[in-house]
Amino acid sequence: MIFYILAALALLLAIVWFVKSQNSGEDSVSETEPKLSPIELTQQALLDVNLALRKTEIPAELLAVCEDLVDRLVETIPVVLAGAPDSELAWTLQRIATEYLPQKTIYPYLALDKQQRFSKEKSTQVFNAVSGMRDELVEVEELLKSKAEQDFSAKAAFIKAKFNL
Repeated sequence: MIFYILAALALLLAIVWFVKSQNSGEDSVSETEPKLSPIELTQQALLDVNLALRKTEIPAELLAVCEDLVDRLVETIPVVLAGAPDSELAWTLQRIATEYLPQKTIYPYLALDKQQRFSKEKSTQVFNAVSGMRDELVEVEELLKSKAEQDFSAKAAFIKAKFNL
């Protein structure tokens, strides 16, 4: 009888040791994975939202304005990060790309059923939100073209207030 108890205990210890060794191996693998840079995180978020938009049926006009905003963010954010990586404008644009556009605007909209997504009220609401972000980004692009860096802080503060970032 004692033999069976000892055998069961040995088996239990072997299982616990095996599970722990497997978990510690996973931890060492995740530590060696390279960390993504801020620009890579931003690009990944934009890629994910763009794919989600293409996978889900939405009104064509809304898809067009969303894709335009994503394209503009992909082009503008690296320029801002190269010129002023620690600026409030860079932070604000990254938040739009990683939080406000995908998490607060697009994903909740895409989670609706098709009838709700195509309702005039809901699609107009999302269209207006995305258009507003695009319009602000167009102004940022104009600032970049004119190299009016002193206007960056004012523009960043305005965008943050407008979109509650």
